[in-house]
Amino acid sequence: MGSTVIYEDSDTYEDGSRYEMVVTDIPQSDDYPEGIKYRFQYMAEDGRTLLRFDNFPDHPGVDRHHYHTSDGVYTGRRKS
Repeated sequence: MGSTVIYEDSDTYEDGSRYEMVVTDIPQSDDYPEGIKYRFQYMAEDGRTLLRFDNFPDHPGVDRHHYHTSDGVYTGRRKS
């Protein structure tokens, strides 16, 4: 089974900033146990990440679900 984009949206605002949202249905794996890969990103006009949420497993010491700002990468845990 391959991957299927199940949601995709993007737009650019008057100030040049833009957002991109992509959700892909993928085979379940150790990296993606839910079978979903996502990226929701808000960028400055020059492409700098202002805020991004994703579940790409590339940051040791940070949960699978995490977010990025211009200052770094942070765990995206919900408070109970």
